[in-house]
Amino acid sequence: KKEGVTYAAYGSGKKPEIHVSPYDGAKEGEWIKTKENPNVYKYSNPMLDDVGMLVFNNGKSHGTKCVRIVEDGVSYDRTTGEKFNTYADLNKDLQFYHDYTLSGDLYLYCKKGNPADVFDNIEFNVKEFGIGVAADNIHIDNLCIKYTGSHGIGSGTRKNLKVTNCEFAWIGGSILSNTPGDKNYCVRYGNGVEIYGGCDNYEVSNCYFNQIYDAAITFQYDVGADGTYFMKNVDFSNNVIEYANYSIEYWLEGTSPTSYIKDVQFTNNLMWYAGYGYGQDRPKTAIGVDAHIKSWSHDNRRNGYFKIENNLFAIAKTMLVQSNATADYKGTPTYSGNTYIQYKNSTLGTGYKIYRRMPFDDTVADTIKTMLFDNNAKIIYVTK
Repeated sequence: KKEGVTYAAYGSGKKPEIHVSPYDGAKEGEWIKTKENPNVYKYSNPMLDDVGMLVFNNGKSHGTKCVRIVEDGVSYDRTTGEKFNTYADLNKDLQFYHDYTLSGDLYLYCKKGNPADVFDNIEFNVKEFGIGVAADNIHIDNLCIKYTGSHGIGSGTRKNLKVTNCEFAWIGGSILSNTPGDKNYCVRYGNGVEIYGGCDNYEVSNCYFNQIYDAAITFQYDVGADGTYFMKNVDFSNNVIEYANYSIEYWLEGTSPTSYIKDVQFTNNLMWYAGYGYGQDRPKTAIGVDAHIKSWSHDNRRNGYFKIENNLFAIAKTMLVQSNATADYKGTPTYSGNTYIQYKNSTLGTGYKIYRRMPFDDTVADTIKTMLFDNNAKIIYVTK
């Protein structure tokens, strides 16, 4: 909350690790077998903040979250679409249910036996920020943030936020809203580093991201028709990102003509396997939107340069890039010198005046030139 502070490591050795998980469930608390279902175990320590994910043995495996939702008097799991009334209905190995709105009890289906005997380490991604930034001129350097159901680093409108040399792993998965009728009702979320609002001098560089439920790095905001928000002087560079649903996400929505994106660059980032992480633990209707660069189809009004240069986009489950702008064609970024690696006859994505997903086929070089303006792209086809 105090302006002008740097939070960083000192001395030698491993990065300091901030684990938002309140317990190691293999060593703390007890797993009690339930009478209703002998494969379902109740954890003895209640948690009132929603647990977005369970991570086992330091990331070697993870759970599947049951999101109970009630519509028209019918209770079901939003992820699978199957009827679900109580924890006794859990029926898949490592599927879990967290009753955070009432008792705080968490239940896990574990067919191999008591989870504390099966696993050496169990972490709980509870709904908290790793670091919440509430002041300008903040620099976060050389820290490791893990096991949070919300954002690794989260902030509203800020000036001069700098995040360097940090590591982020197993971020996100908690429920954004538990209010029926809200557009985010039972929608899960969680980004590595996020500014939701305006930003000026926002840097994320030399960081490593692995297993992020939504976006590794993002700036985004829905302005509406009134107000003025700038997203300017943004630099995301020299990062390594793998197994995020979106490697880099950006969007500015609203009809306010005084709000815009200006002077942005994404350079020298290495990105692998968008859409292949645990972010795919979501409803079928929400699968198939992953990409390394994700703009959605918002206004994304631009006033200044927007460069995406010398990056590696290596394999995405759905599409490598989505760079659209509805308010003004100038909102489309300019790509240059990037390397595109994808399964042949899979999907490249969308871009300048093209909203249907273009194939990664024999004509992809021409598509990249006309849709992304990348005249010196490197293209590599891979086979499954």
